[in-house]
Parts: sequence; structure tokens; C-alpha cells
Amino acid sequence: MMKKKTKEIKKNDLKSIKKEKKSVKKRAKKLATTLNWLDVESIEHNECIIDDSGTKYIVRGIKIHPLNIHMLNVDDNYRVIESLAIAFNKIDFKFYWKFVYQQPNLDEQNHNLMQRLKNEEDKSILNLGDMFLNYHEWYINNFKEISFYLVVMENEKMIDKVYSDLKRFMSETRLMISPMTNDDFRNMIAYDFDNPVIDEYYFSVLKEIERFELKDGKIGLEEKK
Repeated sequence: MMKKKTKEIKKNDLKSIKKEKKSVKKRAKKLATTLNWLDVESIEHNECIIDDSGTKYIVRGIKIHPLNIHMLNVDDNYRVIESLAIAFNKIDFKFYWKFVYQQPNLDEQNHNLMQRLKNEEDKSILNLGDMFLNYHEWYINNFKEISFYLVVMENEKMIDKVYSDLKRFMSETRLMISPMTNDDFRNMIAYDFDNPVIDEYYFSVLKEIERFELKDGKIGLEEKK
């Protein structure tokens, strides 16, 4: 009876191993297909180089820092949205947008805190500092923050002009922006590979322009009442 059970266990283990092997092969094949489709040659100098069957494209972008418009009064809220509508009306080239959830970066806060504690002798203050550092570590490990990017992809001849226009138009809005860094591009790619809902790395084309009121091909806003 014991031998029979042992054989059954071994048989089940064998089935489980075969199933896992198939799963690994499937994931490897999917990853290879995605990497081939991705065609990222390099990420350096705060840009992403893409080689599409011999045609070279350069990807650059800006990061839009979060702003909770619900914390603004009605007039300021309207001005923020209006400034975005004006900027989008000026853009006459193809651009892409991307949301990325990533681990919060509290390096600057931790550095400032440790600098303040470096020469501190009061034990109660040192304990308080340690408590904040531990809290930061807990926060980083348990929460994600959202980053929002606007991205352009062009050939070497056009990228400087298009990227310059994107920065200029968006700097005229009431939002805080900064250039995308190498880390931003890496986080963007890593997020899509880690996200089970998304099969491939992609740039989402801005398709929701119909949410705004369109007049003569321009984005408009309803008059304030």
C-alpha cells in the first residue's frame, strides 16, 4: 500500500514538473517575442534609441509632476485645464502618453534626514529620526506612486525640433515638468514587463481627444457659467 502511494506521489510530481516546464517555455517564448518587437538598442543620455529593421528612431519625453486639481479653487482649476487645451492645440506632431506605477523614490528625503542626524547627540531626536527612516522604508515597500509621461519618437533629423516644441508647449501650461531621465525610461519598460495585464511594451496613442469639445478641429472648453 505504501509503495502504491509513493508511486502515485512520484507520478503527480512528474506531471507537475512537466507542466512547469511547459509554462517556463511559454513565458520564455513570449518574452523573446516581446523583446524582438521592442527593438530597443540602448538607453543613454536621457533618451531611448530604437532600431526598427535598420531605421533608427530616438525617443525623448517629459515627466509631468502630479497636481491634484481637486485641491484648487474653481478658477485655478479652469486655468490649468485651459492651459492644457491651448498646449494640445499647438502640437502638430505625433506624441504619446504613458502612466507608470513605480516604487517611490525617497532618496533625497532620506539623505536630508541623515545629514540632520549626523551630528545630533540627543537620543530622543535620533530615535525619532530612525523612526522616520523606518517609516520611509515601509512606505517604499508597500506603496506605488504614479508617474505621467509625454513622449515623442522621431528620426535623428526631426527629434531635436519636435522635442523642443513639446517642452516649449508644455512649459506654457500651469503644470510642473522635467525631462525624462534614463531611469524614467527603464522604469517605463520595467513596469510593462512586470504588469500582468499588459502583454507587450507599447506607447499608448492619445485617443481620447473627443472628451474635449471640438470646434473647427481644435480642442475647446465649455464656457464657464
